[in-house]
Amino acid sequence: MKHTIILAITLILLNANCASREFKATQASDTHSNLSPAEKLKYKQAVQIVNQGNKEFQVGKYKDALALAQKSFETFPTSEGYYLAGLSNQKLGKNEAAASDLEAGRAIAPKNEQILITLALVKTTLGEEEDALDIYKELASFYPDEPVYVFKKGVQEKSLTKYNESLTTFQSINPDTFPQKAELYSQLGDVSMKLKNYPDAEKYFTLAEKESPNSSSMKSNKSTVKTASYLENGNKAMAAKDYDTAVNEYTKASEVDSKNPSPLVFLANAFILKPDYRKAEANLNKALKLNEDYQPAYEAYSALYFKEKRYKDSIDWAKKGLGFFPKSERLFNRLGLAQWKLGDLKSAALSFRRASEINPKFVESDKNLSYLLMEDKRFYDSKLVLQSLSKRDPAATPEYNKIILFCEQSELIEKGDKLLASGKINDANKLYSQSLKMNANEPAVHNAFGRSYFVSSLISKSEASFQKALSLDSENIPALIGLIRIYSRLRDSKKEKAALSQLNSLTEGDPTAGILVARLKEDDGDSKAAEASYLSLKNQYPDNSAISYRLASLYYKIAVDKNSEEKYEEAISYLKKASKEDPNFPGIASTEKVILENKKFDEILPLIKKANLNYDQKNYKEASELYNSAYQKTNKPTLLVKVAECYVGMGEEEKALNLLEASANKEKTGFTDFREAIYSYYFSKGDTAKAENGFRNLLIENPTSFYSYYKLGLIEMSRKSYDKAIENLDKSLVLNYNFPAGNVAKGVAYYRKGDNKIAKEEFNRAMDKDPSLDIASFNIGVLFFNQDMDKEARKVFQELTQKSPEFSESFHQLSYLDFKEGRIDSAEKNILKALKIERTPAYLYAYLKILEAKKDKKNWQLVAREMNEKFPSSSFTSKIQNNTFQSEPLYFQSHETLGKLVSKPLLVGDAMISNYGTSLVATDIRTKSRKWRTESTQKFDTLITDLRLFAANSSSIAKYDIESGQELAIVRSQSTKTGQLVSFFATEGNIVYASQLDKQTFIKLFDSDLKILKEISIPGNFFIDVSPDAQSFLIWNHEGKFSFQEGSITEFLNSKLEFSNTKDLSSTKLSDVVWINAEPYLLSKEGYVEDGAFKKWNLPIDSYQVESGIVLLISKDRYYEWKGGKPKELPFAQGMISILPVEKGYISWDRFNKVRFHNSSGAILAETKAPSDWNNSNSDLATLYSQGLDLSK
Repeated sequence: MKHTIILAITLILLNANCASREFKATQASDTHSNLSPAEKLKYKQAVQIVNQGNKEFQVGKYKDALALAQKSFETFPTSEGYYLAGLSNQKLGKNEAAASDLEAGRAIAPKNEQILITLALVKTTLGEEEDALDIYKELASFYPDEPVYVFKKGVQEKSLTKYNESLTTFQSINPDTFPQKAELYSQLGDVSMKLKNYPDAEKYFTLAEKESPNSSSMKSNKSTVKTASYLENGNKAMAAKDYDTAVNEYTKASEVDSKNPSPLVFLANAFILKPDYRKAEANLNKALKLNEDYQPAYEAYSALYFKEKRYKDSIDWAKKGLGFFPKSERLFNRLGLAQWKLGDLKSAALSFRRASEINPKFVESDKNLSYLLMEDKRFYDSKLVLQSLSKRDPAATPEYNKIILFCEQSELIEKGDKLLASGKINDANKLYSQSLKMNANEPAVHNAFGRSYFVSSLISKSEASFQKALSLDSENIPALIGLIRIYSRLRDSKKEKAALSQLNSLTEGDPTAGILVARLKEDDGDSKAAEASYLSLKNQYPDNSAISYRLASLYYKIAVDKNSEEKYEEAISYLKKASKEDPNFPGIASTEKVILENKKFDEILPLIKKANLNYDQKNYKEASELYNSAYQKTNKPTLLVKVAECYVGMGEEEKALNLLEASANKEKTGFTDFREAIYSYYFSKGDTAKAENGFRNLLIENPTSFYSYYKLGLIEMSRKSYDKAIENLDKSLVLNYNFPAGNVAKGVAYYRKGDNKIAKEEFNRAMDKDPSLDIASFNIGVLFFNQDMDKEARKVFQELTQKSPEFSESFHQLSYLDFKEGRIDSAEKNILKALKIERTPAYLYAYLKILEAKKDKKNWQLVAREMNEKFPSSSFTSKIQNNTFQSEPLYFQSHETLGKLVSKPLLVGDAMISNYGTSLVATDIRTKSRKWRTESTQKFDTLITDLRLFAANSSSIAKYDIESGQELAIVRSQSTKTGQLVSFFATEGNIVYASQLDKQTFIKLFDSDLKILKEISIPGNFFIDVSPDAQSFLIWNHEGKFSFQEGSITEFLNSKLEFSNTKDLSSTKLSDVVWINAEPYLLSKEGYVEDGAFKKWNLPIDSYQVESGIVLLISKDRYYEWKGGKPKELPFAQGMISILPVEKGYISWDRFNKVRFHNSSGAILAETKAPSDWNNSNSDLATLYSQGLDLSK
């Protein structure tokens, strides 16, 4: 471990002949003799203004001085004026402006000392030190009799770490003629120190002290050079592994500088490597006595005990150091290393993460993390860490690529080992061969082949493979273990003893190899064998904390398994064993509490069942009393949450919240699950600050709460802080790798960041962790919105089925949970309830999976046929393997809505855009998957498209990108009064917006960027409609007044605004307009307006509808099509519920739920059954279905 001693060299400001001279009144001089008489006059006038500014500067009025300097430029630009402006800006902290002014002055007077010196100082302040050095070089050449500029050049070179040049520069100055001789010698000594020329450094510091004998800094410089010299000698000895010499040199350094803890830490590190641990400890004690908060001492203490394999002590010292230095990446790295060795991989991973968060340039912690993740078989995550490192530290990319290669090899070997364990030897060997091709010099590959050949009884090949691994790594423990197994089988005691002897020599005094063997048995699920191995190791190493920790971890895992098997007494006994091995093992107390609660819960199970029954029947009062009674007996937090849910069911949400808050305040610590539920509740209700504070407090109490990190990730995501979200979600997954919701949330965060590749990988990883997610409609998405998994999720969905029985997804998710747990009959009941509400391809597919499990082929075929007929383009339909059913050529595409639509959806390209008021959602027409969603504080009434998407209400218009949903522009009314939006459309690349207010119609014309082009007002309440070709338009109202205008509305609004063809049919009530052959027809139930005159329908009309430029007249149970002139009856439509004109024909819907497609003559081309969710009142949705019609077959 190397520590740099910082040498403090006092720099005395040299003011002789420098820019610090006071201002003097500037006089005109003969340097401007080349000016014309008129210019000379202007110059003198400008200089007089500058002199006034100088006076203001002298009294600290820098703004006034700057103003006068700038005023002088109006008369004549002078170097004096620019100098004053530059100096004033510098005093005002405007260094960039100062540099600009001084450069302008320099252009006029290139050798002006004041300007050049001040400019050099400003450049240094701006970090432009090379430019400053060039200026000092110019000054030294312009004024060779002023050695101060040469000195400043040397100082600047030293600042730029150009030590050889700096030394040459300082040596060129004659000390006898230099006014600050002590400072010159001090600088020479400092530069010599930088060049590690300690004899010269000592010589110069001695001369400096002689020139300034009373200066304490000069004296300290002399002793510092000796210390540095000894430390350098010690470092060289350490590099050569000559630890005795290093100890001697560091000892000298500590004697010379006896009040400095740094040499003592160097000395301790040398003793650690020697090794002489007690002497190392003694020197670290001395260092901390000199300085209690000296960080390197804590690092060294942690390293000392790590080296001694006293990992708990190593952890303690790292934590002590973090008490003083909570943002030390090095201490967190040391903490992680000790936690890793102790077997606490989760805490170690968090420590490494914290180190890299503190200092992203500190790469050691992430390198350690990558290896830890590989050890934990998390190869994908390890590669992500290494790829991130490569971006942050590109110079070391070749090194990281080698580690990635090793990671990929290890992953192949791991997959091969799993195949080998299941008897698939050939498949395993194929993966081993792939790994071998990647790097034949990796011992792990040869060990893998050794294991495979051993299983295949190819003993000679197995031995050769293990021997090859040993030839590549003479200390390869797995290879030695493999050879011992071989020789044991062959009964070759001589070779077996030799291999055992070699293994013992490697592991003498070190249980690491034994722990590795025991952990392999743990991974294989052989708990008894693992326990026996740990106990045997404990007999050999009774004081080794790592063995105790691993044994405690094993007992803890067994206790958790026994609890899940409802063997509570056995679970408690194993927890006691764990506590005996390691009283501080995390989670024992809370787990014991859970087990005892579960034991009590079994006793009051009848009471819970009765409460659940009442809850399901919405008898919330009775249910709450039963849940509360159960809670009093068990103190199980989730029961209190159920009481709160009952209050919510009774409409007493505030009471529910008070109950939860009171309980949270009462139970400040413990009850983690309960408090997580409470804070999740706050988050769901929008109280983000309270939720965040709660989860952060939980993490202070329990740093391994994966769920708290998960929720903090969701909170950051809600703020669109995606990097912070990913950081928290990473920690959640480090603590609980088998938590697919964490991967889903990470995927969403990466998706919103725009990194679709990684997002997809995260979603796939979630599916890999839980393949049965296929049964869910929004499979992965539902995990994202779940607040708990499995049992807790079931409770949430059961509650939803009671509170919102029309919400089909609740039954769907309950079906998924049943299916996952193997309760097939219950899964079928719940999915049938979902299908009764809504028949979606996702639900039908879930039902197919259940029928497959039941081996019900007949019903499977019926459901599969329904999917092929109704949802041919669905991704769920494409998953059906037996896709051989004959389908009618008519398909209706059902688009699920997410709430109440404010306006009719738009179909644009392959997307349907839905308006929910404060949110807009685009979904893919074919797959029904969401393309984007955007939210707004505005509630929009209507949408239009014209290359871009526009949304409007009575007070604002917004523009969005159709592909991404990104808001591009928005304009809002400045008036406090808002009218009613009556017309909104795109025409000729512009937007027309009309609203009515106080019996006035306001018409505004915007360009495509929402810049207003024209605004007019018309007395009265009018509507505007434009012809399909945009070459004419109609202004009209419900009272029979209208005006038909030839030409585009854009031209009209930009012209003299005179209306023509105005008519007033005040006795006629008009309600709609339709354009037929570019002519407008105003409509009412009684008739229509043609050529300015009102004409009545020639038959009694009950109602009419306008679709796609066609008017359908409805008279009793008959339908007539009207396109101007005489209505034409549609005989096939008699008695239908609804008729819908579409391209090339009509869709009819009869009272028997038959839907037919007719050509323009009325002939039936196709027939199918109407979707179950069609109804008379939902004509907009029916229109939507028709627009999604697929006639490709």
